[in-house]
Amino acid sequence: MSRRRKTVRVESATDSLIPERFIKKFEELVGLTADIAKGEDRSERNAEIEKLIGQLGSRLFKERENATQRLRTIGEPSVPLLEKAANDSSSAEQRVRIHQLLVEFKGETVDPNDRKRIK
Repeated sequence: MSRRRKTVRVESATDSLIPERFIKKFEELVGLTADIAKGEDRSERNAEIEKLIGQLGSRLFKERENATQRLRTIGEPSVPLLEKAANDSSSAEQRVRIHQLLVEFKGETVDPNDRKRIK
């Protein structure tokens, strides 16, 4: 008598028992681990984050979207630079996108038109 193994196949993330927020966090951690493994230091990452923050106010929609997605992938390490940029930004589009990212990362609500220190 042979035993048959029962296999379960997961077609998509929505069929999975793992909540999507955990999958996103795992992807962020894997991305950061890969950056560290490549020997990327903090100053290089900060330079990239500053460049991406600048692109949040770009005239080109695709460039703004790509910068937003990359900052989401970087995650919480970008928060201090996003807070600083929120106070210095003159672009309404950039402030709104920074606000959205900070809300995602910190779980707080902040008025994007408020130029006071974001805490």
